[in-house]
Amino acid sequence: MSDKEDIKQWLNALANDDYVEADKQFINVVNSSLKSVINNKKPAIIKQLSADAEQVATNSVNSTSEGKKE
Repeated sequence: MSDKEDIKQWLNALANDDYVEADKQFINVVNSSLKSVINNKKPAIIKQLSADAEQVATNSVNSTSEGKKE
C-alpha cells in the first residue's frame, strides 16, 4: 500500500470511531512514513556515515602512531 492509502485508511477508521482498526492501521502509517524518510535521505545519510567512519579511522591511525613515538 502507498503512504496515502495507509493514511486514508487510518483517517477513515478514526472518522468512523473504529479505534481498533485505527490502531491496526497506525503502525502501517508510521512504517511507510519512516521508510519514505529513510529512502529520501539515503544519500545524505550514507555520505554522513562515510565521513564519520573516515574520521574515526583517521583518529585511530593518529593515536596509534603517537603511541609508537613515545
